[in-house]
Amino acid sequence: MLQNIRDNAQGTVAKIIVFLIILTFAIFGTDAIIQSFYGEPEVAQVNGEAISQADFERMLERKRRQLISQMGDKFDPSLIDQNRLRKMTLDESVQRTVVRQAAEKNGLVASEAQVDAFIMQWPPAQRDGKFDPDQYRMVLANIGMTPIEFRHELKLELAMGQLQGGVSQSAFVTEAELKDLLRLERQTRDFRFQTLNASDLVASIDVSDDDVQSYYDEHKEDYRLPDRLVVEYLHVKKSDLEAAVAVAEADVENQYQTELAAFQSSEQRRASHILLELKDGQTEGAVKAKLSALREEILAGKAFSDVAKRNSEDLGTAADGGSLGLLAKGAMGDDAFDNALFSMQEGDVSEPVKTQFGYHLIRLDGISATQPPTKEEAFARIRQELTAQKAEARLVEMSTQLTDLTYSAADLQEAANELKLSIQDSPAFSRDGVSGDSLWSNPRVLEQAWSEDVTDEGHNSELIEIGQDQLLVLRKKELLESAIQPLDDVKSAVRNTVALARAKDQVRQQVAEIEAQKPESIVGDKWVSQTVVNRTTTENQAIVDYAFSMPAPTDGVPVLKTFETDEGFVVVLLDKVQDPSVDDMQKQLDAIRPLLANRVGATESGLYFSALQSQAEIVRNP
Repeated sequence: MLQNIRDNAQGTVAKIIVFLIILTFAIFGTDAIIQSFYGEPEVAQVNGEAISQADFERMLERKRRQLISQMGDKFDPSLIDQNRLRKMTLDESVQRTVVRQAAEKNGLVASEAQVDAFIMQWPPAQRDGKFDPDQYRMVLANIGMTPIEFRHELKLELAMGQLQGGVSQSAFVTEAELKDLLRLERQTRDFRFQTLNASDLVASIDVSDDDVQSYYDEHKEDYRLPDRLVVEYLHVKKSDLEAAVAVAEADVENQYQTELAAFQSSEQRRASHILLELKDGQTEGAVKAKLSALREEILAGKAFSDVAKRNSEDLGTAADGGSLGLLAKGAMGDDAFDNALFSMQEGDVSEPVKTQFGYHLIRLDGISATQPPTKEEAFARIRQELTAQKAEARLVEMSTQLTDLTYSAADLQEAANELKLSIQDSPAFSRDGVSGDSLWSNPRVLEQAWSEDVTDEGHNSELIEIGQDQLLVLRKKELLESAIQPLDDVKSAVRNTVALARAKDQVRQQVAEIEAQKPESIVGDKWVSQTVVNRTTTENQAIVDYAFSMPAPTDGVPVLKTFETDEGFVVVLLDKVQDPSVDDMQKQLDAIRPLLANRVGATESGLYFSALQSQAEIVRNP
């Protein structure tokens, strides 16, 4: 089929059509053509307000960066479920829009002073316990935001926070609720326990072959394997391609000379600025006039840094005299800013420059160019980069070839021969994968392997990209339907199961003997004593949890109960339940009241936002 498409694409008519498409795109651009028909793409509408594709993609990228940051050195792109991430991001975008609309409807806004105060106290922007402008800009760069964009987003978040705070802070708890919670949380228990492990007796239990056969016959379903699949596959790894790449010294030298020329022609400019935002009620003319007056003051001799500290509305730089540090082209994300800065002479102060965030005065403080690296410093890096580039290019090329060669092929052999790859066989794996095997537990691999197209129809899979450096195409070799494992394969496991069951029967007799005693008369050094234990104790957690589930002793008579474990039994003797004293409770009520109120408030605000969303008119585009 692909060959027919290629053949037909060589005709004169096809070439004319392609030429006209290319010409149209070259003149108008793809975005202009698409938007002329449909407008800006939308992913959803909330009460008639659109969430644009562009805004959604920006939020999605920030979410992806957050995940990468959380994974750290263990980052593996294949671990990110893209479909789930997109759904989560869209849901969050919709919820955020609903909350923002509710905040605006209620007239909630954040003042500039609130925004400034937040930034000054924002922990990621702190260095040595105080706000640091360089640290602030670095953190924003890592999340893909400019300082001005961050202020805009922060202003919205603070306004929405007011709405949430208004709901949650109105929550209250009664005195009775407080006392009940405190009594339960501060309660302590004294108990003893005895562990009787049947597993210790397993080795001494004699289990005949007849016993094994009988148990197996009665419990065959316990030994049933799920459906499993064995596939044959072609696997391409970038690391293998790199190992086969040869980089000529001449290529390294040419790349070094190219970088050298680019390095020498590049520069960074040290700049300072004063920003005045376009706020509600202000005209552009008034803002521009004020900024021009500030410029006259600076030209008359006033220090730029002093004027910036008093007047600039960019908190991230105002405290530092408006200093932006070293900037490369594009660092501020605005062409008008770049055009002004990179056309100035050192020491110049610009006329007011309008950007999407307001008007700026820009001063060029200096031009910096660092020294290029020597050959010794650069060659090893360049050789590795060229190797990686060639391997990457080959990987991309092979992805296309693999797709073409396997799309409608009856097997993988032609692709293997053409690309000099070996066909490998997978281990048998279920729909849940193989424990401890990253390849055959990869969600994308499992999705393709167990797809109807592969499992039922017997076709080759689609090309599977694993992370950014692996390609895989697979084909069903054998489907192992759910089946009960033969006794010979599980005889040892069956024997252990029977032995453990018999050992538990023996231990159960010991438990019965203990339970037959009067709890108040039970003594002995076999019991492990635990006193003044609270709910947060982590040692012997299962036993502690069970002890706190037991009824309190009455008339001083201990309560005895038993629970079963995989290995045997644990007998627990609850001696005492101690509630905190009234005096102690009274001292702690004031401390716990805000905590419980916060819990109730969080629940109520969550319910409020859910109600807002359920009442909103939400349309998600497929």
